Amino acid sequence: MQHLLARAKWDADGVRDDTRGCVIEHPGDPGAVLAIDETGDIKKGTATPGVQRQYTGTAGRIENAQVAVYLAYAAPRGHALIDRELYLPRSWTGDQGRCAAAGIPAGTKFATKPQLAQRMIERTAAAAVPFAWVAGDEVYGGNGPLRAWLETRRIAYVLAVACDHRVPAGAGPTWSPTARPSPGARRATRSSSAPPSGTSATKAGSARRPSGCRTSCSRRCGRLRNSSAYGLTTTAGTARSNQLPPAAPHRSYLNFWTCNE
Repeated sequence: MQHLLARAKWDADGVRDDTRGCVIEHPGDPGAVLAIDETGDIKKGTATPGVQRQYTGTAGRIENAQVAVYLAYAAPRGHALIDRELYLPRSWTGDQGRCAAAGIPAGTKFATKPQLAQRMIERTAAAAVPFAWVAGDEVYGGNGPLRAWLETRRIAYVLAVACDHRVPAGAGPTWSPTARPSPGARRATRSSSAPPSGTSATKAGSARRPSGCRTSCSRRCGRLRNSSAYGLTTTAGTARSNQLPPAAPHRSYLNFWTCNE
């Protein structure tokens, strides 16, 4: 085993392809999930490819480590790692002499972790591996180009995003406010002049609560509420339960919540 891992010359990509073939043949399932995530190995010294001081989940802090992105295949009958890409920081890709000394192919360019994940998903799809969707944490969910590529390829995904991540909607940029504006800002909004031509503004708190809801709906709830109480401009019309207001020329900000009452 030590000879195989340390001294033997073998085709790592060929072994990867053989493993992927076994997955297709045995636990392969059209409802399977491709899970992407990175992990690190703490290292000493500076000669190991990709090593530098960087955050690694293995230690939960910044350490001298080597980090790689992995692709796992999870199906009802089993799971397996089917691909991997070594993350090479700019401190490596910007030093071709260092790369050559470590055996890294000439011309290797820097790639972000989401870009490495995209490469692996693309290889997996090209190999006709059956799967239903892709899952990952906010490192990947917060990357717009990766999400756009998945949508272009019509690949379903469930990717986490940060709590302050903006989500575009038909009515404009939308997010859940975490803090109320100053009283002066609220008074200025409530006493503002007429809205832009072709639109109308609703009064603060004028949006009705969903039928049967016994709370003030200040918590997270599943339906839509008028956000002018936060000192923000609303679109034309009145925000009604479970439907978006009509589009307007100016920006609107809406607050969403889920109600189990």
